Amino acid sequence: MMPQLSKAQNRHAALYLARLRQAEQQYTNDENAVATSLAAYHRDFDNIQAAQKWAKSASQKNASAAKLCSDFGSAAVTLLTRQFSANEAIAWLEAARDAAARLGNIYDRLGHVYNLGNLYTLRSENEKAISCFRECLRVADGLGEQALRGKGVFLGQLGTVYFAQNRLDEALECFAEQLILARQFKEKREIT
Repeated sequence: MMPQLSKAQNRHAALYLARLRQAEQQYTNDENAVATSLAAYHRDFDNIQAAQKWAKSASQKNASAAKLCSDFGSAAVTLLTRQFSANEAIAWLEAARDAAARLGNIYDRLGHVYNLGNLYTLRSENEKAISCFRECLRVADGLGEQALRGKGVFLGQLGTVYFAQNRLDEALECFAEQLILARQFKEKREIT
């Protein structure tokens, strides 16, 4: 009986993940559909929350649930940050980060940590934001040239947080390194 229940919960989570993605796409890509996307999101909200909660709780034992949990963290970043409380959004992103780490999915984990850093920045939790962006940089360093563009973005965000804290020397260092990476990225694109 339990495997059937787990399969049903998995299907439920996949369905409401798809609906969440659809609402996010409408919300971010079609200004004429914002009201429609928000109505769909609010209509499905209880099921979306239940699906994410199940995926989170099952993610330690079930790779499919872990993938769903990770995907819930990236499926609707705009809606997540605008329609949830900051604490709820952070909890979803932390669960998604942890699930991606369990799966060994470096790129999804990196995206979740980056989004956490942005949320902490919005909340003026600068030390937490700095920690997230530094973690992104450490991971990107390990990925080599394929992460060149992402590393530039992470440096820019880190520099912005330093600037907001009036840590101008550190901000300048980040922005200078970001500029160097942008030039390298441009040169690589011109060569290929």
